[in-house]
Amino acid sequence: MNKLKISFILIFSMLVLSSCSLVDIRLKMLNAVDEEAIANTRLEEVIEALENQDKEALKANVIKLRQSIKSLTHENS
Repeated sequence: MNKLKISFILIFSMLVLSSCSLVDIRLKMLNAVDEEAIANTRLEEVIEALENQDKEALKANVIKLRQSIKSLTHENS
């Protein structure tokens, strides 16, 4: 009976410890997807500002787009 309890504790602790790294990997993947979606949204805003010939909106959106791209490239490196 004691061997069963010890085995259960060891197996349970191995699962818990290994799942932490899996959660971290999954969170990084989700953040990368979110960052990519943000960058795509920024690009669409830049294109819309170009179509409307709104210089101020274009300047603001280009700055935001550059920041999104920087965060994407830092995460992937």
